[in-house]
Amino acid sequence: MQTKKIAIVSHVNPFSNGSGQVERVYNTLLALASEWNDITLFTLHEDKTTSDKIEVLKAINTSVKIIYLKNKKPNLILAFLFKILPYLGYGKDSNFIIPFLFNGIEKELEDNFDVVLFEYWHLHKMAKRLKEKGLFVICDTHNILLNSFKEFIAMKRWMPGFYRTFLINEYEKLEFEVALNNSFNLLIAINKEEDAIFKKCYPKQLIYYFPMGVKLKPFEVNKKEDTKEFSLLFYGGLGSERNYKAAIQVIEAIHNIKDLVISLKIIGSNPPESLKEIVNQYANVTLLGYVEDISLEFQGIDLAVIPFEGKFGFRSRLIELMHFVIPVLTTNDAVWGMGFVDNFDIIIYEDNLSSAIQRTLNNYRLRNNVALQAKKRVEEEFTFEATYQKFALDLHKIIEK
Repeated sequence: MQTKKIAIVSHVNPFSNGSGQVERVYNTLLALASEWNDITLFTLHEDKTTSDKIEVLKAINTSVKIIYLKNKKPNLILAFLFKILPYLGYGKDSNFIIPFLFNGIEKELEDNFDVVLFEYWHLHKMAKRLKEKGLFVICDTHNILLNSFKEFIAMKRWMPGFYRTFLINEYEKLEFEVALNNSFNLLIAINKEEDAIFKKCYPKQLIYYFPMGVKLKPFEVNKKEDTKEFSLLFYGGLGSERNYKAAIQVIEAIHNIKDLVISLKIIGSNPPESLKEIVNQYANVTLLGYVEDISLEFQGIDLAVIPFEGKFGFRSRLIELMHFVIPVLTTNDAVWGMGFVDNFDIIIYEDNLSSAIQRTLNNYRLRNNVALQAKKRVEEEFTFEATYQKFALDLHKIIEK
């Protein structure tokens, strides 16, 4: 095992439930804990911790330390600035809140650690100072945040178009010219497109491709034969407006299909009340919310419909569906950079979702072939061992170079 001391700094609590980001940080922690003797996590929101996740981690490495920072509140002046600065071209409020919460740990990191892994680039100023003092500093970018910022700005319809463009350009400078440019020893890219972008932007920078992986659990497939009665699934965190609107889009799409019998399950954490009210209007739609054992609810699903918009990092929920041999109908945006091929291991639609669902459900051979090819690809490229464990092992070699 590695004798150097490593710290992981994450505003995302890996012991909570929910998002793909949570699982990303948690699985990274599990893999590193198996390869490093001395590992410390600095995170927030102790109240969201679930004990079973910590038990799994401690079973791998009993010496892992977990330090929860206090979720302190800024004074009224700072709180006002954090809200107004994003509209003046200084990023998002997270670019101020996260450094405010973590600024007290810099001296401890400098004095006690050899390696620091930052989740996201928000703490780039701290990272650069630590790098200059000889620490090996890593940024798991999770995704190019500019893409989600563009979506954030697009929702500000009251804002003149020229000013939206100004804010997007300023954010792009912040991310690419300031935060990621020479602040870290190593940048982690989560998909192939982002890997290529980083390598082009920073030809002298160490870049490491490290996609999301899945812990593959054995399961019994309850395979359905060709039929005219279909079970569909929407799967994804429902806490964001983008995702729950995608779920509504699927509900509306299936009710425009008249000659097929279709039921729909919606699985995802933190569903809003507005979605619950809509679901209650339809007898053939079931909202399950967060599900602990997804393998039970995934049985007998004919098609997963995931109309995600926006090019964001890596969609781990799609990988989970593929592991369970469920064909996935989605958008080009949803699989951006992941390397999937339309009508081979994924099914892509571009315009009318109702027509795409109907066409796909009526093609049993396509659904079956796509599901099998996707399952094979997941087992080759996106297992826990091929992603998280590989990174933990490779990191030894990278640091020693």
